[in-house]
Amino acid sequence: MEKVLLNKIIKICDLFNVSRYVLPKPEEMQYNINILRNEILEKEKFLDEMDKSLVSFFEYRIGDVINIFLTNILGNRTRKVRLVSLLL
Repeated sequence: MEKVLLNKIIKICDLFNVSRYVLPKPEEMQYNINILRNEILEKEKFLDEMDKSLVSFFEYRIGDVINIFLTNILGNRTRKVRLVSLLL
């Protein structure tokens, strides 16, 4: 059955005058697929870590902005200067 299908595909390719490419063996394809899946998982993990890092950073900065606002109200000048320097 596999041979019949392959021959039909070859005939269709010849009919349309298109290039034929040698397909890798199934084991080789599976190996390459596994490598690509692992790379994708690594990249997704990296992106998740970056997301967490950015959220933490922004939470920290927003917390500083709130503290600056409160120090303006409370008048704690040394804390205000320290927090402003962190933002810069």
